[in-house]
Amino acid sequence: IRDSDITDATLVRIEKDRTHRELQCLYKISESISESREIQELVEITAQAIYDAMDKTHLQGVAVELDGWYAQYPDTSNLENQKKALEVKITIDQIDRGEIRLWTRDSNYKPFRETSLCSEIAKRLAQTVETQERNIELYHSGQLASLGEMAAGVAHELNQPLSGIRTFAESVILGCKQGYLKVDEKILNKQYKIIKQCERMEKIINDLRILSRDTSKEEMMPVNVVEVVESALQLLGTQLKVHGITVSKNYLEEQCITLGHYNRLEQVVINLLTNAKDTLDEKEEKIKNNEIAVPEDWTKKIEITVGFTIKNDKRHVRISVQDNGLGLKKDTIRHIFKPFYTNKPLGKGTGLGLSISRRIVQEHKGLIEVYPKVGEGCEFTVFLPEFSPDNDQQPN
Repeated sequence: IRDSDITDATLVRIEKDRTHRELQCLYKISESISESREIQELVEITAQAIYDAMDKTHLQGVAVELDGWYAQYPDTSNLENQKKALEVKITIDQIDRGEIRLWTRDSNYKPFRETSLCSEIAKRLAQTVETQERNIELYHSGQLASLGEMAAGVAHELNQPLSGIRTFAESVILGCKQGYLKVDEKILNKQYKIIKQCERMEKIINDLRILSRDTSKEEMMPVNVVEVVESALQLLGTQLKVHGITVSKNYLEEQCITLGHYNRLEQVVINLLTNAKDTLDEKEEKIKNNEIAVPEDWTKKIEITVGFTIKNDKRHVRISVQDNGLGLKKDTIRHIFKPFYTNKPLGKGTGLGLSISRRIVQEHKGLIEVYPKVGEGCEFTVFLPEFSPDNDQQPN
């Protein structure tokens, strides 16, 4: 509806001016992307660029959030307490990583044009972050390939002296137990510490071998995932019980078959269970130190579920490992699958467990996703394609 005193020429000029501002906005954002700006700086530039392109007659402010970074214009306004007119999600790999928000002065104003602009910007931001992460992943893959070659070459040389050191320490302990060797209690305790560190170094070497190993040419076989989970629980059952953790099993089907490597899939489940155990232990420690408050009836729990689900329009086997530990923060999620990244206390993790797990799952044409709740726990879910003798599914 036009006012009688607004001419067609005025409307054309307004339209041209608005289009010009929108193009300037997109150019400014594209220029920042091409300069490989950091996420924090890119968020700030995007928020200001959108605000500059907005029709201030109707729109009041804009905010951009991405991977924990936040910026709004004008930054002096208390916008978050007001009703939002528009929210556009920034989605990467089917996970919402942020959003663009707009506020209007008039509650009746419908920001149809702004929706189109913000959707395009959200798409560009998602593509940028995804490209940056793919480049980082390729860089790490190159590093890991070189590291794998080196690990394969020196593993034997490292294992020999480690075995020797461990044997000497075990001999001292055995001598003390059988009574033909007398040593100070402090020295005896140090022998146990030596053995523990030897085991840790052996595990690191093994993890590096697994991470660098190419299993793409090994033959995959039909595997019952329920049996894989049961085997992993048997291996870790005593350890979980000692740590006071209750494990709930929920097998929705007796036979959940996928095509894969039994031992490799077992390694994924072990890694997820171990991570759940560690976060529960860490939360328990914080409770004892009065760093966090929880209900009096809180106990350490892990729930593991195996069944079928539909993912990407196809039937998949679903493995869910859920704990009620500390959970994960937003800005941590995008890092957890990177090699050598860990948020565990110093000395309690190598940062390779989830990276190894994701690689194994990808080799099986599957997906691994995480659903965190800060302070309430975390759920890791693995999706593996269902295998049926009636179809022609073959390994990649």
